[in-house]
Order: sequence, then structure tokens, then C-alpha cells
Amino acid sequence: FQADRALPEAEAKLLSLEDSKAKIDLSGFEDDITEYTRLVSQKDLLFQEIRSYIFKPQYVVPFLQPGRLVKVTDFEQLVEFGWGVIINFTKRTKPNKNSSGHGDRYIVDVLLNCDPTTLGRTSTRVRPREPKHDGEWAVIPCSLKMFERISAVRVYIPKDLKPKDNRLAVGKSVVEVEKRFSEVIPELDPKEDQSINEESFSTLLRKLETVEDKLSSSSLKASVDAEGKDFEGMLKLYKEKEKIEEDLKATRRMVKLARGHIMKDELKRMKRVLRRAGFISRGDVVEMKGRTACEINTADELVITELMLGGNFNEMAPEVVVALLSCFVFDERSDESLVLQPHLQKALNLLREVA
Repeated sequence: FQADRALPEAEAKLLSLEDSKAKIDLSGFEDDITEYTRLVSQKDLLFQEIRSYIFKPQYVVPFLQPGRLVKVTDFEQLVEFGWGVIINFTKRTKPNKNSSGHGDRYIVDVLLNCDPTTLGRTSTRVRPREPKHDGEWAVIPCSLKMFERISAVRVYIPKDLKPKDNRLAVGKSVVEVEKRFSEVIPELDPKEDQSINEESFSTLLRKLETVEDKLSSSSLKASVDAEGKDFEGMLKLYKEKEKIEEDLKATRRMVKLARGHIMKDELKRMKRVLRRAGFISRGDVVEMKGRTACEINTADELVITELMLGGNFNEMAPEVVVALLSCFVFDERSDESLVLQPHLQKALNLLREVA
């Protein structure tokens, strides 16, 4: 129904997407870029698997000393905070109901460079410093799953970090470390330092090494540069083309549905029933009854809407309402004849009448 109404807009969008795709010129490098991006994606997946080992509590907790540098990323929001400094850590005595592993039981206080406008009590989520803007170093509680890397470097931290100047001094130490190591800060060796000797972990390291060798030996960048093209720009264009192709697939499905290749006759019959029941108007505008039915997604939308808007629940006791609604949950077919109490039988008869 919605797709049918949206046909003109969907067809216009389809033409626009096809035009945008045709304008993207990858200069004959598309196959090579496809392979290159596949390797990059494979590398990222392997890194995440390796990270899950490195930050297991049994391997990382001994190294959560104050002053150690860690790189923090909110992977759920895809937000990078960069390098910060461990201040302290605590272990929950009882696991959080929403925790996904033992790592969530450890909360690590990390000094991070943050956007000062997100540090107030009214802010719902702390964010990192915006580029080209001044940040504020603040102590933020983090779970182990937010750790991207852990460094072998430690810096001095004063006992009292409440004064802003003390936090700023530690922040300057982090910046100095990044400058000294040209932003490639040395990390703990997972085998030598953390003693991760699991065979599955060693297999992941070998796979990562193989993928990195393929990426480093790729001649794609040199070939693109030789053509006078911008390598990063070409990768960006490729990702843009991939996104357009995804949108094209979705839009083609919508257009196909709206043009009537799928369930056209059934759609007409459904609309006729909806008009008669008052869910949509003669002009195919969704009425209040229809909007109510759209919000119900766990049972028969039309029947429940009729019961609600007909006021049938108003005079029922809560236990009768619950019993009536249980009829909408299919458990198993049974031929057993049940003898119900009169008030329950009355509710069941009402349901059958509405249905």
C-alpha cells in the first residue's frame, strides 16, 4: 500500500541513483579496488578478533596500572577518542544485566581529551574533542570493550586530578609521547608481554600477517598515482558507488512492488477490506484506526484495533483482558473442549464476533 502510493517518488529516485552511478569514473581500476577493499575489510575483522583476545580480563587486567596509555574507541557509536591515560580500575561484584561478557565487569577510569560541551550533567553521552577545537581532559569510565590498543608506555600522573591544570599536564604528556613516537606508540606484545599462547590466537596473527603482506605488496596505489589520480579519492569514490548500488537494489524492489509485479491483485483486495473497515479513507488516506493498527506488531493488528477502538476492554477486569489477549498467542493446536467460567466465555464470544 505504501509502496503503491510512493511509486512516482521511487521512480524518480531510481533515475537519480542510476545517473549518479554512471557519473562515477574509476578509470579501469574497479576490479583492483574491489580486491583491495576486500583485503582491508578482512584485516579489520581479524584485528577485532585479535582485540577480543588482548582485552580478555585474564590477559589485560595485570597491565591496567595508573599512567599506562590506552587507545579508546566507542565501537557502538563508531567514535574515536584517541590515546588516553589509565587512572584506576574497579571490578563489579555483580555483573550488569546488560553485560555481554566478563570484560564488562571491569570499569576503567581513563583520562581522555573530550568535547567540553558534552561534559555537563545535561549531556547524555561524552564525545571526543572536535578537530580544530579546544578540548578538555576529563576522567571517563570505560569498559574493556572500548579499548582498541594498549601501550607499553606509561606517564606520570599526579595524585590529585581534580584541578584542571593537573589533568592538562597529563594530557600534554600524552601529546609529547605521540610526537616522540611519530604517532606510532609502542604497544604491549600480546605473546611476550601478555603471554597469550592460545593456538587460535596464533592462527589469527598468522592470518593477519598474510593479509598485511598482500596489502603492502599491492601495486594499486602506485598504478593510481601513475595515472595522476588521488588514491584516497578513488577509494572514497568506490565506497560511494557501493552505497549507490545498495540503494539501487532497495529502490528497484520498491518500484517493482509498486508497479504491481508483486501481489497487485491482492493489494487491491486488501485496500478494499481496509476501506470497508474504516482503516483508510476512499482517497487511500490512512485514518486513525489504520495508524493504530500500524503500531501493533505482535498479533492480529486488525482484530486488536477493533477491540480497542470499540471500547471492549473498558469494562473487563485486568485478568479477563490478559486471558483474552492470550488468545492471540499461538502455542499449539488442541482439540480439547474447555469449559470456561461465564465471564471468560463472554469475552471469548466477543472476540469471535469481532474476528
